[in-house]
Amino acid sequence: MKYIYAALAGIAFTTPSFAQNITAEAGLWTLGLYAAPIYEVNENIDVLVPLYFGSQNYKSTEGGTTIDGKVTSESVGVMLVYYPSGSGFRISGGLTAGGYNFDASTASLEFDGTTYTSGFDLNIKQDNNIVPVIALG
Repeated sequence: MKYIYAALAGIAFTTPSFAQNITAEAGLWTLGLYAAPIYEVNENIDVLVPLYFGSQNYKSTEGGTTIDGKVTSESVGVMLVYYPSGSGFRISGGLTAGGYNFDASTASLEFDGTTYTSGFDLNIKQDNNIVPVIALG
């Protein structure tokens, strides 16, 4: 990830016309919180290199079962962003590398009127994979 940002910074500092077309933005997108340098190719097309990050705690109670969980997301992407009419609406496509992690645990599970007690843990993760992304916004 750091190599992508280093390459963009190197090009920006050595090419004055390239540096004039670079801006940055941060916000909330389909994949979570992000910060990104943006290269404006023309008025309708941008190249975005977003760094997605964030963590959210989760707690749910259903019947007699309480589940505590946490979702963590960390990835970097390369996106081509198209503004169809030069407006704020955009269609984006590209690739991301990195992933997310979801951990959950509960002390007991209630199923069909029967309570099962033990330490139950769940871990779902998508890590270090390259994933295609299509987003509208």
